[in-house]
Amino acid sequence: MKHFILLSFLLLSGLVIAQPGNNVYVGQLNIKKGSVKNVIAITDSEGYDNQPFFHPEQPLVYFSSANNQNITDIKSFHLKTKETRNITNSPTVHEYSPTVTPDRSGFSCILQLENGSQYLGKYNFDTGKADTLINNLTIGYHCWVNEDQLALFVLGDPHELRLYTLSSKKDAIVDHNIGRSFHTQEKNKNKFYYISKEKTAWTINEMDAENKTKKIIAPTLKNNEDISWTPNGQIVSSDGTDIFMYDPNGNKTWKKLDANLPDDQGKLSRIAISADGKWIAFVLATN
Repeated sequence: MKHFILLSFLLLSGLVIAQPGNNVYVGQLNIKKGSVKNVIAITDSEGYDNQPFFHPEQPLVYFSSANNQNITDIKSFHLKTKETRNITNSPTVHEYSPTVTPDRSGFSCILQLENGSQYLGKYNFDTGKADTLINNLTIGYHCWVNEDQLALFVLGDPHELRLYTLSSKKDAIVDHNIGRSFHTQEKNKNKFYYISKEKTAWTINEMDAENKTKKIIAPTLKNNEDISWTPNGQIVSSDGTDIFMYDPNGNKTWKKLDANLPDDQGKLSRIAISADGKWIAFVLATN
C-alpha cells in the first residue's frame, strides 16, 4: 500500500520527472458573450508550470513552477504589471497547489520532501514563515471550505474525500473515487464541489460540510476532472482542446466558448477563474 500511495502521488501532483512540459496561460473571460480573448502565456519553459490559482482580491495568479534543478516553487504573476516573481525558493522541498487561505494571511500548499513524504503547509505572506497544517494524511489536493475546515483528496485505494477540522484535528471520510478539482462558491457557505468517479459517467457533486449530504449538480464534460466556477455559478471545463461552459440553472448543456487559443497548443487542463469572473487561467502541454 505504501508503494501504491507514493506512486499515486507522483502521478497526481505532477512531479517534473514524471510529467511532460506545460505552461500557464491567462485570458480575458467574458461570461455574457461566452468568449476568452487576449490569451497570453505567463510562463515559457520546457519544464513543469501548473496549478494556477487566482488571489481572491488582488490581480495575482499563483502557480507551481519547476526551476533548473527540477524543484517546484510557488510563483505569482501580476495581471496588470505582467511581473512574475518567486514567492518561495525552497532548495529541497517541492511545493504544489497554492491556495490562498480564507483569512488572506497566506497560502496553503502541498509540500513534498526529497524522501517522498508530503504534508499540507501554509506560508505567511508577510513573514514568509511556513507552518505545518496537516502531516498525518497523504494529501494530493485540498480546498478551504471555511476557516476551520478543509476538503482533502487523500490518496489510497480507492482515493478518499475527507473533511478535516483544524481546531479538533479530526477528519471524516465522506466519499470515495473522487477527482482532483475542489471548489467553493462565495454565495454557498459551508458547501464545496468535487468530481465523483463512482459511476462510469463522472459527475460534479455538491457537499454540505455541516451535515455531510451530497447531491449531483452536473455531468462532467467527457469525463474531464478539471473544472472551475464563475461568480454567477456557471461551470467551466475543457475537453482537452476547447473550453466549455455549463449553467446548472440554465439550459444544462455544455456550450463551447469562443476562445482564441494558441494554434500549436497541447492538451488543455487545470482551469481557474478569478473572483470577479474577468480572467481565466489554464495550462497547456508543450508539444
